[in-house]
Amino acid sequence: MVRLGLDLHGVIDEDPGFFLDLSEVMLERGHELYIITGREDNKELHEELRNCGMEGVAHKNYKAILSITTYQKSLGTPVSYLDGRKSQPIMAPEIWNPTKAALCATAGIHIMVDDSPIYGKYFLDVKTQYLHYTPEVKEFLKTLFYFGGY
Repeated sequence: MVRLGLDLHGVIDEDPGFFLDLSEVMLERGHELYIITGREDNKELHEELRNCGMEGVAHKNYKAILSITTYQKSLGTPVSYLDGRKSQPIMAPEIWNPTKAALCATAGIHIMVDDSPIYGKYFLDVKTQYLHYTPEVKEFLKTLFYFGGY
């Protein structure tokens, strides 16, 4: 079984059709997909996931959401919001930046795909393989999926 972590903003929402296809095949084959995001796990986040096809009335194409903001709030970390918008949480970079790697390590995520290179260095000390979602990685993933017999 493979546990795949995908960032929502800049990854799933950049190519929702592809990631919907990928998630459906992964689920059919007994793998797990996790949404790993900075955004708080709330109704707005679930609306975004619905807009990308990752969840609906009777389904969700992922096992769980791992949220930097929700996790840090559970620890009592102060969170502020850019311009007061709940969609733009802000906290100290030394707290925010390593949290995705920590969440992946705790959940046993095998591969994390994220569009931000900022997080990569925090994955050096965990077993999760970090893929920076560049145009080349996007092409590689599509080639594997569409031509790799999956």
